[in-house]
Amino acid sequence: MKLFGVLMFGLLFFTGSCGGSSKSKESVRADEEVGDKQPKKDLVKVYKEYVAELDSNDVKSIESAMNMYKQIFKDANVEECDTAFLAFHHLYEGMTYILNETVMNNVKLQETVWIAFDENGKKLPMPKAYIKEENKVKSYGYRLEFPEGMICIGYDRSYISKHFYDFVSPTMKSYLERLNKDNEDKFAGDAAIMISEKEYVERLIWYENFEKKNPDFPYKDRVKATRQQLFSFFLTGMDNTPVKDYGSDEISDYFKNAYTFLEQKYPNSETWRRTKPYKQAMLDNDVPKMEKLLSDYTKKGWTFDFENNYELYF
Repeated sequence: MKLFGVLMFGLLFFTGSCGGSSKSKESVRADEEVGDKQPKKDLVKVYKEYVAELDSNDVKSIESAMNMYKQIFKDANVEECDTAFLAFHHLYEGMTYILNETVMNNVKLQETVWIAFDENGKKLPMPKAYIKEENKVKSYGYRLEFPEGMICIGYDRSYISKHFYDFVSPTMKSYLERLNKDNEDKFAGDAAIMISEKEYVERLIWYENFEKKNPDFPYKDRVKATRQQLFSFFLTGMDNTPVKDYGSDEISDYFKNAYTFLEQKYPNSETWRRTKPYKQAMLDNDVPKMEKLLSDYTKKGWTFDFENNYELYF
């Protein structure tokens, strides 16, 4: 809290004398003129330094960073709020690596068996060991998740909506709402696409429009990478959601529906203009053309280079 004390001292103006006597109007005016010339406190820098000093291995640091954010940026402009939020978000997302390492090394948790549903499809309560573990993190914006039969710590981004939406800009809020929606309606799991064909298209178009409208967005590189990754799988499919049916040259029903919906609803979108020639190459079973298109798209930055980059953002 020493750092916060320094901050508050820098933000306050002391106009009273030691003896409590009032100053003359001329003296007050002179003090105001001097005060106007004082450099403005760099709130973002102060906050970043504060977050950097927190223990990145302790989940309680999330609450400390959130509380300090609210104190410092209560009356700040949205540009400052957005920039400072990135520091919090970096800590928030980075904490999952620490939390998941702890979970993976917890022998009791890993050996606990949970059958989530009974024979009638009724959901069964989590084992006490799971509940205990989740209680450690749920008040900091995390929860237990079970991808592909594993136990891990995932995001509960309602924590961010609760504590930060009132501070950040409308653009940042829109992006964070998108992250929250994508987190609740997960794109893929167990090498299979989990969202509907229509939702897939709508998600692609959302990122296309957002990137166009906000070229200077603080997270523009992440927005671009997410869009690249989504579009890459839109062309190639996944192991358990193949773009072509196994043992066939026919486009699978999932992607046939997705491509049709995209063409009908968003015929003027960049996403459709880039999909159209690839779809035609698939219909023609022209594998060399498909490979060339993918290579060209990657060079242009339209699809993701998974050989050199593999940090997924969904």
